[in-house]
Amino acid sequence: MRSDEFEPRTVSQALEDAQLKGTDIDCVATLEFWHEILVPPKTPKHYPNPPKSVAVRIGATDAIEKNQLYAHPMGGNGPQELINIMGEKISTGEIRSAVICGAEGLAASRKGLAAGMSLPGVAEMRRKLSSREKSQTPTTGKELPWGDDPGGEPRRLRPVESMLAYTTMRMIQHGLADPTVFYALIEQAYRKELYPHVPREQYQRELARLMSEFSQIAAADPDHAWDAKARSVEEISTAGPSNRYVSFPYTRMMNSFIDVDQSAAVILMSLGEARRRGVPEEKFVYLHAHADAHEEPYRGLERPSFTVSPALRAIRWRLEETLGEPLSSIKHCELYSCFPVAVRHASLQLGVPFVHASDVCKTGGMQFHGGPGNNFSTHSIALMVDILRKDPGSKGLVTSNGGIFSKHSAGVYSTEPCNWMPRRAEEDQERAKKLCEALCPAVKLNDAPSGEATVDLWTVVFDSRNSPQRAVIIGTLNATQERFIGTRASFARFVKAL
Repeated sequence: MRSDEFEPRTVSQALEDAQLKGTDIDCVATLEFWHEILVPPKTPKHYPNPPKSVAVRIGATDAIEKNQLYAHPMGGNGPQELINIMGEKISTGEIRSAVICGAEGLAASRKGLAAGMSLPGVAEMRRKLSSREKSQTPTTGKELPWGDDPGGEPRRLRPVESMLAYTTMRMIQHGLADPTVFYALIEQAYRKELYPHVPREQYQRELARLMSEFSQIAAADPDHAWDAKARSVEEISTAGPSNRYVSFPYTRMMNSFIDVDQSAAVILMSLGEARRRGVPEEKFVYLHAHADAHEEPYRGLERPSFTVSPALRAIRWRLEETLGEPLSSIKHCELYSCFPVAVRHASLQLGVPFVHASDVCKTGGMQFHGGPGNNFSTHSIALMVDILRKDPGSKGLVTSNGGIFSKHSAGVYSTEPCNWMPRRAEEDQERAKKLCEALCPAVKLNDAPSGEATVDLWTVVFDSRNSPQRAVIIGTLNATQERFIGTRASFARFVKAL
């Protein structure tokens, strides 16, 4: 919205829930907006200083005066990582309290663009990246009423990065920069290694069963879910006009649904500050354990194994050491759910077994609750707070994931009081690196493969008409054991658009 219309309703609701005012907050941290990080810096910043925009509207004068205004770079791991980072700042006395929030408006932008409105930068980029956009409705001359510039720039926890940060030109050229393609390949790796004797049709139905249960969870919470309709196994597993294949074996209903208008916010402060500000104690939820780590190698194609996550194993070690109990004993779990394999992968690496979706999902997942870009886990954390308030003394695990299973963060919450545990991100990252070296031999890539080879993984990418568009394989040369990529189609148009 324009500056005179901008209203951070979700943050206001969070403050109201805690019986606080904006003047009680001395730090605001926000997640990157999805529509503004597609291919920066070509997409203009309609909100150049989001934390300050929020701080101005809620009256967080201390945050503005002290310049405690932070922006987290792209990544679905951001919400939990921000809580971990801001918790550390609170523990050291750098800040007293923080609002952590994010929002997405891709549904509104799509509707506006389809109606002939414009959003400078976004409409042009979409036309370059999609041939379908060339037949858009003629522009009306009106712009979407978005934008707010309160002045200045936020403090950045890391340099700004684009979607290309977790990929390489090699991956772009072969169409592997698209998470919908790469996660489909990871799914195929899981099937090959863990379910080698399960027929393809049966495996497809098992994925659909999981997603069907996700949809039932979302349907039970229609006030918050974007697609609050329970879907059958047959509806999800069967490809058709309204549920096409995206990249095999995933149909559309197995993919995150990113075109949403959703927001979420949480408030973090020390116990002493919360009591000083008069927050009702029945509202208190404590962060008992936390950890952050990223995969090494960071970029997907260079990883030795697609079914082992040294980063998540390092996180598991940190959480269990802090808690003094296995993660399998935690009652409430919300594992990041961008694709079916992401949930099952995290479950396996963290030692969190599950039979039904409700064992590892409380929101309905990014498929049916809706996948608001970088901000999804803020929704997960906010919901976990509600769950734990209703079940005092129990624990809840929330995980988040950025890139192509590249960056991970996790937190364990409870209404039971606890002491703050210092953040050990560097130690955890070193552990992840050593685990990778111990568990997985390094891989060498060959860009000019020849000779006999073994096809390890494959997927078929479909177009909007549910027609096969191109095939992608990852294989190993028998003579040298080098990894190679094969694809039937050129990705030159996307590269040119960059």
